[in-house]
Amino acid sequence: MADRRARALRAAFGGFVVVAVLFGVSLLSLAAGEDTPVTSEATEYLADRYPNDAGIGDDPDVIFVDDFESWDDSTPPAGAWDNVSSGGTRRVSIIPGQVIGNGPGKHVLELACWQEAQKSASAGLSKHLGNYSDAEEGLGLGYEEVYVRYYQKFDKNYTPGVSNHGSLLGGRDLTHPNARWVGMADTRDVAAQGYYSACLQPYGGRGKKPFHWGFYSYHADKPGRWGDYFEPVKVAPIQVGRWYCLEWHLKLNSVQPLKADAVEELWVDGELSIRKTDLRYRKVPQLKITFFSLGTYYHPGLPQEYTSRNPIKLQYDNLVIARKPIGPVHLAR
Repeated sequence: MADRRARALRAAFGGFVVVAVLFGVSLLSLAAGEDTPVTSEATEYLADRYPNDAGIGDDPDVIFVDDFESWDDSTPPAGAWDNVSSGGTRRVSIIPGQVIGNGPGKHVLELACWQEAQKSASAGLSKHLGNYSDAEEGLGLGYEEVYVRYYQKFDKNYTPGVSNHGSLLGGRDLTHPNARWVGMADTRDVAAQGYYSACLQPYGGRGKKPFHWGFYSYHADKPGRWGDYFEPVKVAPIQVGRWYCLEWHLKLNSVQPLKADAVEELWVDGELSIRKTDLRYRKVPQLKITFFSLGTYYHPGLPQEYTSRNPIKLQYDNLVIARKPIGPVHLAR
């Protein structure tokens, strides 16, 4: 794993020794026995082939790319996203910004939301990766395994303890009558409802720093009515106002025969933070990965502290979804 970290640092920052400056204090050691190689280990990353991500969208292993440079203010290019949730108490916009100095692009995505009259608010984007609304959508059956890489930053005024900000992967069984939509909550048996979802979001005590990323997953064997949280094998503390490279790997479980062998992993700045290898997200083969979203959400039960003048704000950039490991942006020299 140390080798993967070194490669990621060289790829992202051109070989400069900047670990202490850019990555802060050392993270906790991996729990003993948890660092067993699985399918996500690789000696080459897609980003290594494409300095500054230039042309990465043309790679045959890449499913979707958005560097947020081609938007017209808050409007994405035609066909890029299936839904943009903006307006009212939510805002999706493109603002000036750059993840890495001298890196690619001059703009980033900003998602903001706030609360009024104790109502929920969410801002975000969603993308169908396969047939999701209906079987005639023309997008194919979806994927058994994907890697998602993006950069994320929490606004400097963000208060930890407000969750549901990040990304979501999931799918619906279109042969199931009245299959639930991905992201629907409060159900014990998702398999009986014809769907599943997996979320990557922040965790931490209300108003307490540091906080960290974790998975919140509606898998087939979760113990209760709400999503299941997976403990990190290495806690990656989040600092507000700082960019992080997140890479999420989801591989669905076998169904013929049925096994609990799904894999869900997270790397933060090239270092493994979470790994689960004993999951079941589905019981039927037609349930695949067909949905992805980026978003921020304000739950109506939380204190009404975020207003239009002081919204929850998160920024994203350099999104890539692929069939193979992606790695951090490789800077052009």
